[in-house]
Parts: sequence; C-alpha cells; structure tokens
Amino acid sequence: PQSDRLVWIAEVIPSLNAELAGGADYLDFRDQSKTVEKITAYDPSASFNLTGRGTPARVHASAVSANFFATLGVAPQLGRSFTHEEDQPNGPESVVLMQAFWQQYFGSDPQVLGKMVTLNSTPYTVVGVMPASFRFPGDAEVQMLVPLQLNEARERMHTMMRLVRIIGRLKPGVSVARAQTDLDAIRKRAQPPEMESGSPGPGSAEPPGSPPGGGSMIHIATSSYAPPPPGGAGPAPAPGGNAGFSSNHPVEIRRAAGSAPAESDMARGPESASANPSNSPVVVQRTVSGPPSGPGNVIRRAQGTPPNLGGHGISPGSPAPGSRTGRVLRLNAPQDTELKVITLEEHLAGNLRPAMLTLLGVVGLVLLIACANVANLMLTRASARTREVAVRAVLGAGRWRLVRQLLSESLVLALGGGLAGLLIAAWGVRVMTRLMPESLGGSILNIAPVRLDAQVLLFTLAISIVTGILFGLVPALTATRLNLSERLKEGSQGTGARMGLLRGALAVAELSLALVLLIGAGLLIKSFFHVLSIDPGFSTEHVLTMNLSLTDARYPQARQKSAFYTEVLRRVESLPGVRSAAFVDSLPLSHYTMKLMIRREIVSESAGVSDTTLLLSRLTITPAYFYTLGIRLLKGRTFSDGDDERAPKVAVVNETLARHLWPNEDPIGKQLPLMGGEIKVIGVVADTRHEGLSADVESEVFVPVLQVDMVPPMQLAVRTAADPVSMISTVRTEIAAIDPEEPVYNVTTLEQTLSDSVSPRRFNMLMLGIFAGIALALATVGIYGVMAFSVTQRTREIGIRMALGAERRDVLGLMAHQALRVTLAGVAFGLAGAWGLTRFLSGFLYGVQPTDLATFVLVPIVLVAVSLLACYIPARRATKVDPMEALRYE
Repeated sequence: PQSDRLVWIAEVIPSLNAELAGGADYLDFRDQSKTVEKITAYDPSASFNLTGRGTPARVHASAVSANFFATLGVAPQLGRSFTHEEDQPNGPESVVLMQAFWQQYFGSDPQVLGKMVTLNSTPYTVVGVMPASFRFPGDAEVQMLVPLQLNEARERMHTMMRLVRIIGRLKPGVSVARAQTDLDAIRKRAQPPEMESGSPGPGSAEPPGSPPGGGSMIHIATSSYAPPPPGGAGPAPAPGGNAGFSSNHPVEIRRAAGSAPAESDMARGPESASANPSNSPVVVQRTVSGPPSGPGNVIRRAQGTPPNLGGHGISPGSPAPGSRTGRVLRLNAPQDTELKVITLEEHLAGNLRPAMLTLLGVVGLVLLIACANVANLMLTRASARTREVAVRAVLGAGRWRLVRQLLSESLVLALGGGLAGLLIAAWGVRVMTRLMPESLGGSILNIAPVRLDAQVLLFTLAISIVTGILFGLVPALTATRLNLSERLKEGSQGTGARMGLLRGALAVAELSLALVLLIGAGLLIKSFFHVLSIDPGFSTEHVLTMNLSLTDARYPQARQKSAFYTEVLRRVESLPGVRSAAFVDSLPLSHYTMKLMIRREIVSESAGVSDTTLLLSRLTITPAYFYTLGIRLLKGRTFSDGDDERAPKVAVVNETLARHLWPNEDPIGKQLPLMGGEIKVIGVVADTRHEGLSADVESEVFVPVLQVDMVPPMQLAVRTAADPVSMISTVRTEIAAIDPEEPVYNVTTLEQTLSDSVSPRRFNMLMLGIFAGIALALATVGIYGVMAFSVTQRTREIGIRMALGAERRDVLGLMAHQALRVTLAGVAFGLAGAWGLTRFLSGFLYGVQPTDLATFVLVPIVLVAVSLLACYIPARRATKVDPMEALRYE
C-alpha cells in the first residue's frame, strides 16, 4: 500500500562498487529521523539447508526486523508477524513462510502454525504465512522470513557492524530530497571526528617497523547467512552459498586466519581482539549473490581504528553471544562515500530501466514509421479520390464535412490497427518476458508482472486516436484543398506536385528512421558476436557444476569439511565417464567470493611497482581444478595432494597478478602475505574471464583447500567424457551416500552458465533486431507504395517516352533514379540521426564504438539495395506499358 512513499536508503561506496548500510545507521535513522515515518532493516542473504521434509534442499530466506511488516504495510495471511522478543539476540527461532514454500512443503495446510521446520539442523517454529500477492522486494526467490535479531547494544557502540539493507516509509507530504537531507545530517552526526577531518583517530599511530600505510592487506570474502549454534554458544562462521562479490548481501569483517585470536578467543570481547598489531591482515567477509552494483551495506570507520590500509581503517570488535553474523570489525569508508535515498520502485527497476527505455524509444520509432507509411497510403488514396471529393463539393459538401469524413476513415483504420496490436501484444508480451533474463531485471517482473490491463487498453486507445488524427489530418486537408474546375477536368489522375513532394518526404522519413534502427541493431549484433569470440581462458565443454554448503552444526571443524570434499572427489572421479573433478569456492562466470586489497610496495621491490593498492581475488581450490577447467599452466607447477596443512603454504597466481606485482621478474618463488603469514608462489596460470566474457581480467591468487584455516563453501566441477547432464543423478547419488542430509543445488553445465552470462546482450540484440526488421519491412513497403503510385501517375509520360523511342532499360533507369533519390535522402538523414542516437547504446556495447565505421557503411548499403529491390517490381511494370494503350487511355 502507498508504495510510492517507500524509499531505499544506502551509502554508495565507489571503491567497493557497492551500496551498503550498517545496523548502527538503521538504528540512528529509526530513532532520529523527522521525515521517515517507519523504517526497517533486513538481510536477504539467509540461506539454509532444509532437512526433514523429503529430499534435502537449499532454501533462500531473508532475515527481517520485527517492524518489516508494518513498514511495508503487509501482514501474514495466516498467523502473525515477529514479536519484539523474537527479534532479539538469542530469541526464539521462528519463521514466516512465503506462499510458494507453504504450498510445496505443507500442501497449503491451514493448521501449519506451530509446526517445525528444520533449518541447518535447528528447529524453527512456523508463526505465519504470507499472502500470495506479496513479493519480497527485489528478490523473488525468498522462500521464508526469519527474525533479524540485531544486537542493538553492540551496534550503538559503533565498534561492531552488522550490515543490512534499509527501507523507509516517508511521512505524508515529505519529498525524497527532504528525507535525504534529514538522513544525511543524522549520518554525519554519527561519524567520529577523524572521519570528517581526515586525520587519524586515537590509537592509529603506526608501530615501529610496520609496513608503510599500516596493514598489509584487506580481504573481502563472501559467505552465506549462518544462524548461531544451538544454545548460542559463540559465533558461527557463516557457511556460504554460490555468491559473488557484490553488495547484494551483508559484509562481515574478520581478522585473517593466523592474525586474529583463536576461534575460542573470539567470544571474549574486544580486549583479546585488540591485542592484534595494527598491521595484521584483515578479512572483510561479505555475503553476496547478485550483480556487482546492487544494494548492500555501509562501512564506516570507528574511533580508535588502526592506521589506514590504502584508504581503509580497521577497528576490532567482539561478537554478541549467539550472533548470527560471527565476529564483526569496523572498516573505514572512503571519503567520497555518499548517502543515497531513492524510491524503492526506482531502486528495484535500476537494472531494467536502461533496457526498457531503449526498447521504448525503439518502439516509438517503429510507430512513427508505421504512421508515416499509413499517411503515405492515405495520401495515395486521397489522390485517387480527387474526382469523388470534387463531385461531393459541387453537390454542396463543405470542406470541414469532407475533412471529417476522411478523418473518420483514418480513425477507423487506426482503431482497427490498435485492436490488432492488442491481440498480437497478448502473445508478444508473454514471449518477451520469457526471453528476458533475470540479470537484466527479470526479477522485478515477478513483483510487477507485465500484463494487458486497463491502463494498457486506455493507452492503446489514446495512441490509436492521436495517430489516426495526426497522420490522417494532412492527407484530409490536402485532398480537400479544392480547385473544382481543375479537379473535375483532371479526373482521378490529378495529384499535384505538392502532394507528390509530401509523399516523397514521408518515404524519406520512413527510410531515415529505419536506418537508425538498423544501425543500432547492427552495432548490437557486432558487439554480441565480438563478446562470443573472446577466449574465456577455460573450457566449458562437458563440464557439470553444482553447489554444496556444509553447515557448522554438522561439520564444525575445517578438517571435517576438507575430509568431506576429499571423499566426494574420490567417489566422483571413480565413476565411469568422469575424466576429472575439482572443488573451487568460485566457479568461472560467477562473482568472486573473496577480494583482497594489497599495497604493492609491500610485496614487490621492483622499480616498476607504484605505491598504490592492488585489488586481487583469492580462490580456494583442489589440485585438479586447473586440469578440470582447462586452464593453461604457463610456468612452474600446480598443486598436488602433498600441499596440505603440514606442508609449506603455497599459491598459484594468474598472469595478470604476476605482471602487476613482479614486472620483468620471475614470480616463481616470490612471497605473498596471505593466510596469516608468507606463502610461496609456485606457478603461474593463464588469465581467465572469471566474472564474464566482457568483464576485465582481474588479478587472481589460488590457494589449496587443505591449507586454509576456514574452509569456504565449495562448488563442484566435473569434466565428463559424454553429455554432462547424463551424470547428474549419478553424482547426486554418490554425494548422498556420504551425507544424505547434504543438499545439492544450482546444478547446471558450464556451457549453460556461459549462455546465461551473455543472455542480457542476446536479449537486447534480439529485441532491437526484431523491431529493426519490422522497420525495414515497413520502409520497404513504403518505398514500394511510392514507386507503384508514381508509375500509375506517370503512365501517360512513360507511354510518350516509349513512343518517342525510349528503350525499356531507359524507363527502368528513370524509375530507379527516382527511387534512388528518395533512398539517398533517407540515408543522409538516417546517418545524421544514427550518429546522435546510437550514443545511447554505448552502455550495451562491448568492443564496438557507437559510431563504428563499418556498421555505418554496410547498413546503408543494405538499405539502398533493399530499397532498389522494392522499386524493381513497379519499375518493371512501367517498362511493360504499351504506348498506344497509354495514349488511348489518356
């Protein structure tokens, strides 16, 4: 209800390519805002292993504050929303089910309230069911809601941070700009003084011998939502899903393994954590699953932070008992961080807006072409009715009456076209929405589905009437510009030079608009095939992929998780038809799960390395990963089974990282400050397009899974000899034999993942290509109509020419010359329009300039050829005119 008053509140952090918001910000805004009536926080990263209800499954949930329902103005269909007690740390574990989950797992049982759902081996009590009309904001996959259980006391200390998303409901009459001013003032008041002045805070003096600029690196890792262990005894490291580095989900900041207190010390409080030297590596752990520029959470600096780490400061903290997010620290936000307050509708439609606006412009051009075409036909029809109009006028019909008659005929045609368009749209909308990929904004279609409703009907009626009047008025006025003696004398053959010029101008307009669309489609097609031609650096053929997520309740220790993954590989690799198998925490064509920010001068003393930070990505893998994915080894060696916890820590880097850190040097044997110490580089592999074919190649470092202290959630890749789809059930069976309660999800092939990664470009190309094809067809019909009528009107002239000795080729050349003049005029205007309008396509292009010369040359040539072909039939008919018949007819 009143969704126009709902706003999205976040802080934009360009250096992290994210929009973030913290729990402390939510509390400040909730308690101090004078412009926001209600405000809620939620964490959409909650993913659970569902057991006890048939086949184990991975379910996606969202943790919401108790006021979530009141802020959005929605209520459960059955039961109730969360109470204040349930929304407190260590509160009762309760759950509100979404309609689809209730129907699938409980058969729409009205007695579901009070029943239990086992999530990550913990029982949750069902307290409510949401109505079928409710769609979770921006995430159609949410299957249930759980309490956020934000630790308000910890958040208000501004030494700990739980990252959330914030939605507010404005007070009546309050504008978004006024709310932003109010909330920004609250945010700035909450910032410590050193954040505003840029000076270091207390305790930030660098200890002797520390690296320049303080700490050596920042780790940004992803993980999934993790509830506390039963009883709330200490923090539970979050088990992750197949998420990517973006701002869609919360961020947790942790000390890196080896540099923080032991896990058992992490619940003791700030004292034990603060003992760490300021130059310790720091892990920023983030849960994500969406596109890199999506919504997320705010990161700010607290007082007493250690020295700057390339623009970011860290401050330690301790977890609250039973914290759902584990141990959280504080990260200093860059100084260019700004508050963002926009309507929730605008936020949800952010990814979809550019494509839809472009599509709207394309449809508008096609409408103009169609209207110009119809106007031209109306002019032709009016020319043929000159005698009829003259006779009506002689019999007493006034000009306004004649105009009304011709306009009524035009409106009948327009309304008939509108009705036919609605019938086609009923089918076309279904096709278009099925073709639209999720990454382009398909998720919003689940919240606001496209359908033919009363608004669409009224819009179609209005467009039909307006176009019928506008494009029927000129032919009507032209046809009723009466000179009765001349019209009656000329009969039906009279037209006038002015009407001929108008028909030619309309044909030129059609061709120019069609050329704009054709060039736009040509640019997108060239861009799409340019993307497909890029070498991803890995092989996608015959590779099956799937996700596994081990919970800490069942596998509390890292060695238990490693043993599980090892046993899975042993069983899967022994299957017939399997060539190799490997685990990785982030498969290609997905977002990275861990980012690291490192100061280059700390790692390399090379003269070519500047005093700047380098953002790199860490991937945790098993030894056969490079072979399974077909990634080439360029130098050194890859991992072996001997690279375990007892062996010296090693790493493999990609070509880009080696070039950035050790230009003109051999990277083999170099040291990297990772995982709480120095690790040795043993190999260099070829670059891969990890986050997409059109994404830039990033610096990567690979570490063996047996040498990490906290084993992340892993993804399985299986290279098969035959069709990988045929191996799905067999691989599932082997995993179930090890642990029947471990769900296997996101099962697909790497080829399908590659296809999905380019689906937005394919959709844009397909849509613009379809409408460009329609425009070309309309323009072709238009030029054909002009030439056909011209032949009819010039029958006498052609007969005289042929009677005086003109050959058929001369007549053919005459008509072709006329068509060529119209076409070249349309091409000239079209090129000028395309030069300006195709710049709006720059965001959809890759490797192609909006003014690509080849496209601007080839497309007009094609249009000219099609136009000449369209005029060939009427021109050929002109060559068959019998001079005697033409003169006798005249």
